[in-house]
Amino acid sequence: MSKSLPYSKIGYLGIGADGCAIDRYYAWNPLVGCSKGCPGCWARQVAGRFNFCAKCQAFTPHMHPERLDQPANTRKPGVVLCNFMAEAYDSAVMDGWRVNMSDAACLAARHVYVTLTQQYERWIKLDGQDPRRAPDNHFNGVTIRNQSQMDAVTAAGVWNLPCNLWINHEPADEPVDWTPAIEAKVKGIIIGDDRRRAAAPLTARAISAATCQFRRSGLNWYVKQAWVDGQLCKGDGLPFSFRDGARLPWSAPQAGRLLDGVEHNTREEGN
Repeated sequence: MSKSLPYSKIGYLGIGADGCAIDRYYAWNPLVGCSKGCPGCWARQVAGRFNFCAKCQAFTPHMHPERLDQPANTRKPGVVLCNFMAEAYDSAVMDGWRVNMSDAACLAARHVYVTLTQQYERWIKLDGQDPRRAPDNHFNGVTIRNQSQMDAVTAAGVWNLPCNLWINHEPADEPVDWTPAIEAKVKGIIIGDDRRRAAAPLTARAISAATCQFRRSGLNWYVKQAWVDGQLCKGDGLPFSFRDGARLPWSAPQAGRLLDGVEHNTREEGN
């Protein structure tokens, strides 16, 4: 039997499957790896740092079946961030691996499950149009960095899918017209910057383009602690919650992200 899920306190709150407010987030990574090889990939760096098998170090897509029962072994309900060290719809990921994860999540329905993908076309083809793959306690996210990606996601029909949708606007490369997503009543948007040292800083213009649109719509939005026009700024926004209609008490973090007991208030080393 595997251990329970790793606990991770992060700067925005959620609602448990029982409808009660929680601040407990878990990381669940049965899948690790991606074959795209994007430069400066955050997930690749994390996988190499905290996972010890050879495939994790190489970031080759693979499955850790010993982790499948972690949600069932975790008694306290929480928001489960799924496969944030992998691309679940990578062409090298076997369909059976995702089915095994789905089955494991069904056995622990007290949790809320959050996924994120950049491979939205494969997601639509394989799972996105099947309501059975999108229960009420699952929230499916898509990464959109700029207007070109927004146009492509819209053309692919993502906003028509029968599931709880949210947007990861990270890094926010430029202002985007979010009208199609807002009209589809997505659950919210999380906005962030690129923390690598050589990356372009987030601009106030890019933030305001998203926050103003979502504020007017009454939908959830959250700005992570970010470098804005060269200044370190704290998060702001409506409390982002992975549950319908929730409005929770929220306060901006007073410090940077905490990792291994160390605050990280500066740009990360790297490309």
